[in-house]
Amino acid sequence: MVSIIFDQQINSEIEQNVNILCTEFLEKLLSNEEIYT
Repeated sequence: MVSIIFDQQINSEIEQNVNILCTEFLEKLLSNEEIYT
C-alpha cells in the first residue's frame, strides 16, 4: 500500500508501522477526540 505511494519497494516493517499509525489516527478521528499536532 505505502510502497505504491512512494513508487518504490520499502521495508515491510516500515509499511506495517505506517499502517498502524494511520489506523490509530483514524480511530481518534472516529472517536471525535481533540487532536493537537
